[in-house]
Amino acid sequence: MSNLSRITVALLVRKIRKEERFSWAVKAAEAFAPDYPGWTTENAVSEAFDDMSLRDAIVFAAFSGENMIGGSLIRPSCLSECAYELSWVFVLEGERGKGVGREVISACLSAAEDDLLGAVGTVILCCPPHNVRLYEKFGFIKGSPIHDGWVMTKILNPDGVISPLASKFTVRGRWNS
Repeated sequence: MSNLSRITVALLVRKIRKEERFSWAVKAAEAFAPDYPGWTTENAVSEAFDDMSLRDAIVFAAFSGENMIGGSLIRPSCLSECAYELSWVFVLEGERGKGVGREVISACLSAAEDDLLGAVGTVILCCPPHNVRLYEKFGFIKGSPIHDGWVMTKILNPDGVISPLASKFTVRGRWNS
């Protein structure tokens, strides 16, 4: 019998700081590499930076101790004033199956709900086939096929008011400060 005990490190999910964007983009590229064999790290990092800096994205990272092990971002969608796009949800390969993805998705959904100020809103994402069940657990509904997956949507604050004044445009200063 060993005298060693198992130590569990708490998972911390938080908004990233601007100086952490490059590290976040590299980790995202690392996580997506097996699914996109023709995608170079350089291309992935460049695309992640574009997505983070455009359209007021809120970017989250999950940390186990000091190590960044996952992340996601949510940003206002160009489709509607009260619509958001959930994107770049990733968990490093060795950390999958431990609830990290659920935590970063929850953080993004909470940020969008807070931003709506009680108004009805929608979250849209493009989901690979192997993640459909995960998003369904969050209340997303599978829609049209797209690329190599599905468009999925979720209604936020379904009993809320329908008001363009309570949209993301009234509180833009909170996004990724």
